[in-house]
Amino acid sequence: MNQKSSFSYKNTNPIQQGIFCIVLVTIISIICLVCRIKSIQSWNMILSPIFLFCFYNPIIGVFKQKMFQYAAISTIVLVILAFFIYLAGSFVSELSYAKVEELHKITALVFLFYFLLYTISIVFRAVLYLLNEVDK
Repeated sequence: MNQKSSFSYKNTNPIQQGIFCIVLVTIISIICLVCRIKSIQSWNMILSPIFLFCFYNPIIGVFKQKMFQYAAISTIVLVILAFFIYLAGSFVSELSYAKVEELHKITALVFLFYFLLYTISIVFRAVLYLLNEVDK
């Protein structure tokens, strides 16, 4: 009677995570259009799914066998997601991305945070590997 779901958060790949974030961006964009939010608030709301991707993706990557392949695909998905967010924000908001310096800083911080978290994840995985070797 109890059926277990075959879905596991640990087993999601970067493409699935990216598609989920694109769906979130689309839903948020539609909400902004319906509610007529066209200021910097629309950009901030549309940017929020990329933060989810940047937190979630590197942590899941630590547990993958082929971490560097996972990281390469994740980076490509991040760039595609950033491009989609740029298109959605440009469509929804009256403000141009090029004119708002705050958005430039947020974008730079998102990418910096993403790569720093990946670096910390790689160091964490190396420490786990070394501790595993010491135990043998």
